[in-house]
Amino acid sequence: MQALWWATDAQRVRRLWWTAALVGTGLVQVAVVAFVDGKSAVERWTPALGVVVSVLGLLTTLTQSETRTGEGCGTDWLIARADALAGAVEDMWAAEARLRRLQDPEPLPVRWRPVDLPLADHDENVWPRSEAHAALRRGRLSEVRAAFLSVPSRRVVVLGPPGSGKTVVALSLTLDLLAAREPGDAVPVVLPAGTWDAVREPLRAWMAARIAADFPALAARVPGGGTLADALVAARLVIPVLDGFDELPEAQRIPAMRRLNAELDADSPLFLTSRTDAYAATVGAYDVLTAAAVVELSPLSSVDAAAYLTRTSRLRRTPDGRVGTAWSATLDRLVATGGPPEHALREVLSRPLMVAMARAVYGDSARDPEELLDGRFSTAAQIEEYLLAAFVPAVFSDTSESRWTSAEAHRWLGFLARHMRHRGTGQLAWWELQRAVPRVLQLLAPGVLATCLSAAVAAGIMVLVAPDTVRDLWDSGELAELASNAGGIVAGFIVGLAVLTDRTGTASLRVLMAKAVLAAAVLGILIGVTAEPLYGASIANLGMPGSFVYSPACSSAQLCRRCSR
Repeated sequence: MQALWWATDAQRVRRLWWTAALVGTGLVQVAVVAFVDGKSAVERWTPALGVVVSVLGLLTTLTQSETRTGEGCGTDWLIARADALAGAVEDMWAAEARLRRLQDPEPLPVRWRPVDLPLADHDENVWPRSEAHAALRRGRLSEVRAAFLSVPSRRVVVLGPPGSGKTVVALSLTLDLLAAREPGDAVPVVLPAGTWDAVREPLRAWMAARIAADFPALAARVPGGGTLADALVAARLVIPVLDGFDELPEAQRIPAMRRLNAELDADSPLFLTSRTDAYAATVGAYDVLTAAAVVELSPLSSVDAAAYLTRTSRLRRTPDGRVGTAWSATLDRLVATGGPPEHALREVLSRPLMVAMARAVYGDSARDPEELLDGRFSTAAQIEEYLLAAFVPAVFSDTSESRWTSAEAHRWLGFLARHMRHRGTGQLAWWELQRAVPRVLQLLAPGVLATCLSAAVAAGIMVLVAPDTVRDLWDSGELAELASNAGGIVAGFIVGLAVLTDRTGTASLRVLMAKAVLAAAVLGILIGVTAEPLYGASIANLGMPGSFVYSPACSSAQLCRRCSR
């Protein structure tokens, strides 16, 4: 039974392979060095002992990296990690809220209305005990936490068209839950649903991997296998806030809904946002999210939009001497006139995203929003394109505090847009940006790094220990040959390692680089301790006078140790 337990534990199996490989390498090198004839005991055993020490040190490092996070792995220890995660999540999304200026002076008054069948489950499943749910019915952003907690299953789906404020609702719920959270409570974590491969990844495995990617400290291993993120998810200390169900490829949506219904426990909470059409198509083809209350965001009223734009613009005197804002004349025309430009602008200002963009473009600048009604724009799409084009220059203007210029922002945003289009996704995954590097560079970079590292270490040691030997090698012309042979061995091994360990192209460049450094260290030991059978020299002899003497009489023109010819 104990053997079966070890065999089924992936982490221990991987650790056993590392141990076997390193110990086997060490034993081979000890045998090669210790039993070569013609050397003194010191010459034989000095490199061998170096191999043993290096292998033992590497094994110690690997073992510590696997177990050091396991001190006190009780409930209190895990709760402390959950509390730390809550602080990190709050810091992250509070910064995002400031970036979106939700606190300046307050978020837009986004509202929603409950949705019934066929997009929602039966009332008997959603409200099994007929609890009061007034907060859900009122549909106010300021009561999003109360609305979420009023649902017995703690499952809520928020629907809406593009730009209707779904992400703002998810962000507000996360911050409100964190503000009222007690130590030891579950932590709400926003997870972009578009990064989930629902066909291949179980829900909890994806959640843990995504959390570990956003918070690298939770990628540390724990005893028994898995990461800290896995442990938190397994202990039900995470409330998933899945933002952007519609960002999943169409072929992934039904498998995702199937996994949500099958893998969530009866009392597992979930907050999900999606475009209405994508969710409706999934429900029509498969099923609803079990026991979830469903709400749909309402268009922003003209009164709310006008009040928000007025409150967030600088006061100034209008041409007729009144005190107003840059929006005063434009908003007056929207009320008094009903032509195509006014109708198009009213439609644009019914979407919170467009209102936020209009604020950024006109609220803090000398630009006049009345240009939106000057006859150039007759449709809402034309106004939206204009606001989108003006948004980046407004945010990255010379008067802003950004360290990026408008031109630089355009260039880098264009690069990110092309990268996402190439990957066929609308989600920007920062931890996958290394895929933007050409594949050939991803494969060659570890080999180049390992070769340079090995060459630098070897050259430094030889210059410090045996400068005369280096001079002799240089004068004889054999230094380049020796370096090219060793470099070829290292580079070939590392490039092969990169290919074999990354067949799918999913390993990060950082991981491949780390493997390159580790392999370079092992290969450095390998080349060093076998230098005598390979090149006629060993580490133990580097500092000895006359260790390398070039003899033109040698037919092979090789460097020999004390050539007897």
